[in-house]
Amino acid sequence: MENKAPNIPFPATRQYNFAVVTSTSQGARDHQEDACGQWSDPSGTRLFAVVADGAGGHGGGADASKAAVDSAALNWGKSSGSDLAEPAAFLAQWMKDAHLAVIEASAKIQRSGRSVVVACFTDGSSVHWVHAGDCRLLRFRGGKLVERTRDDSVVQVLFERGEITEEQMGTHPDQSRLLQSLGGEEAPSPRPGKAEVAAGDGLILCSDGFWEHLTQAELEKLIGKPPAKRQEALDQAVAEAVRRGGVKADNTTALMIVFGEEKGRFRSAIRWVILLIFAALVASAAAWWRGGKLSDLGHLWERVRAGMGRSAPSREPIVPSKVSESATKTTKSPPAALPASEAGPSSSEVTKEPQTPAEQKP
Repeated sequence: MENKAPNIPFPATRQYNFAVVTSTSQGARDHQEDACGQWSDPSGTRLFAVVADGAGGHGGGADASKAAVDSAALNWGKSSGSDLAEPAAFLAQWMKDAHLAVIEASAKIQRSGRSVVVACFTDGSSVHWVHAGDCRLLRFRGGKLVERTRDDSVVQVLFERGEITEEQMGTHPDQSRLLQSLGGEEAPSPRPGKAEVAAGDGLILCSDGFWEHLTQAELEKLIGKPPAKRQEALDQAVAEAVRRGGVKADNTTALMIVFGEEKGRFRSAIRWVILLIFAALVASAAAWWRGGKLSDLGHLWERVRAGMGRSAPSREPIVPSKVSESATKTTKSPPAALPASEAGPSSSEVTKEPQTPAEQKP
């Protein structure tokens, strides 16, 4: 499907360039049940990104996560200018459509597939996100983790009650017990978020296989990598998460977005240089015209007047006067962790089934 979206006017706020890298691994599982996708408009000013983690085991989770990502591609392809002008509404609508798409995909294969997801939309000036389950969005500023999404899981509730630490969430026995997902009998109530963007900000969208085994310091180092080394660094981080997971290593996926210089700043600098060069050329031409051309015309007029009545005009060549150095000089000026209300298990609770006959994810 074509990644097309209509061009709409830039917002009045500052915009920043951004770059995206992704990495994924099957880990030690029999199936790859993670899926991800990213779509941008032709001008590269807007981005829609999704990471999905299937639940259900025996391949059902793979169909569920694929259906969620396929639904994102479909919604992006048919989006209008007004859709993209309201990112929160666009993401909420996608979540509803993805939920129905997962249900339909599960019915086709006659398996009970579910998917947890995280998605974001950015236009370079702000970022909006939405999620359901334990896929996370991590937001960085100044090289530090400043925010993460709140997991829809039992271990998140235990953490908020103070019964376990943040570091224990990824290895707790109840880590696979989810309170919300796509594809169940009840439609999810997505948790939206929004933040303004600044130069150097970063985002990581990831499945639980990624965040379970990496420290906050390791994640912060990823955002600070130079552009040429980001892909390699993310690949290494995914591989390290899988290594630490050992024989139970989960599917692991991460998508990283880093915001760079303010959009248009480089082009503005180029325009300044061009204007300065043009001004220098105009000044030089004007000086030459005043110091040379006008002098030549004066000499010619005098010779015409002096030659009136003579049989033949003088054959001496007309030599232009030298351009004044001072007239040609120009001076170039440079151009200018998220507390939330407790939520307990409900009828919508779902457990990520392992890709083995066992009922609980190992």
